[in-house]
Amino acid sequence: MTKKNYLDIALLMGITLLLFFPLFYTHYFYTDEINQLWFYRKDDSFHMFIPQGRYLTDRLLAALFRSISTISQINRLHIFSLLGWMACIPVWYLILEKVTRREQLPPILPFFAVLYLVACPPFTIYVSWASTMELFIANTAGLIAGYLLYTQIKWVDGRMQLSTGAILSTILFGLIALFTYQNGFGCFLLPFLLQLISKKKLTRPLVIALVFYFFIFLVYFMLFHWQMKELHMDTSSRTGLATNPVRKILFFFGFPLAGAFRFTWIVNEWSRDPKIISLLVFAGYIALNAFRVRYLSIVLCLLILCYLPSLVVSENYASNRTMLALDMAVFVLVFTTLLQWIGKERRQRLIACCVGVLLVINAWYNFHYQFLGPVTNEYVRVRNYLDTQYRPDITSVCFIRPSEELFRHKYGINISWDEFGVPSNSREWVPEFFVRQVVLEKTGSRAAADSLVIKNWKDRAAWEQSDTTASPHTLVVDVEKILQ
Repeated sequence: MTKKNYLDIALLMGITLLLFFPLFYTHYFYTDEINQLWFYRKDDSFHMFIPQGRYLTDRLLAALFRSISTISQINRLHIFSLLGWMACIPVWYLILEKVTRREQLPPILPFFAVLYLVACPPFTIYVSWASTMELFIANTAGLIAGYLLYTQIKWVDGRMQLSTGAILSTILFGLIALFTYQNGFGCFLLPFLLQLISKKKLTRPLVIALVFYFFIFLVYFMLFHWQMKELHMDTSSRTGLATNPVRKILFFFGFPLAGAFRFTWIVNEWSRDPKIISLLVFAGYIALNAFRVRYLSIVLCLLILCYLPSLVVSENYASNRTMLALDMAVFVLVFTTLLQWIGKERRQRLIACCVGVLLVINAWYNFHYQFLGPVTNEYVRVRNYLDTQYRPDITSVCFIRPSEELFRHKYGINISWDEFGVPSNSREWVPEFFVRQVVLEKTGSRAAADSLVIKNWKDRAAWEQSDTTASPHTLVVDVEKILQ
């Protein structure tokens, strides 16, 4: 490693720490975290992720959630994810730097690619939501698997040579990625995408990589179903295979790919204007490569394959947490095209620095204003209400959930899937275990928490229309009223 490499890595880690430092002292929970805290501590037989094909994630989350006992301690898991990603930043930088140098791509690419990694919405979700704290393992393992294969493919007298150790290590890291979070395996293709950008044609190593990519998927699929049989468990409905490829392709272009071409801009994915912006950026990229039709076709196929784990299942849900590999691929494609179009190295550095500053500013806004501020305020105020209003003689709780649009109206922020701009308590599965956990922490008695009868409604009108009658032993929790 050169002095420049050390300085780049130090700067990247410093920016990451600066962006997400509030995680060290801010206490909140976000949606599924409260269920996992309650069930992983209560029931040793609870396995949330094994039926979804994420055995390693289930074991990791079970161990970590059982190591804490209160909502305030969830921030230790956020810190675990942040430190995990900071440990992976040098890995990402060095792999991209070595591939960039070997493929004779612009030398500033590794720094700004990793800067985008830190600034992109998936990264914010990974470090802010303990339910996704395993993603630094999945995505980095996927990248390592691809890099090991990329470096070990050799040609002697026109024949490929690949050691058994390289094959086994590639498969091992690929399976680690898949059994942790399937979409993380898409990062396997990033080194070969850089090679494609350099060569502008389909190369033999890329063909071999695609063979390995599908083969590792096949091995994973067989192991997953064998595991379910051995554990006598049913697979999750989320693992059902897609049967309509046309519908899947339309979904890919309409949501994941469109989202990737918006880079770090958080929007409501169902809005028309953001789709137009994405289309214009995509059209601009196509225009700058208009005379390379075959190359563009291969690029498009690779983008689809980067998102393959979400395209082979029947569920259509392009959440930010699924998109890191696709986001990174699109950024690298657009960034290298931009540098080639600019031409002069001094101008390249100037434009790249401007892009970098915008990425950091937008990442700061996304984390602090689109996510952390609203959910922390919600937790603190509702938690304070429960702490002050709960009494030992309370036997039932009527919980009136806030609208999913509450934060948008209150703070003027955008909603992005179930990750940005959505109140934690708007999900119907959250209030029961939030209340039980608060009562457990307040009384120290799990029996007292379990004995409560807890019902929740989507809004006050639904509660008023129900046949529920208030009593001195009933606590009514109206989140929107509390937050006014």
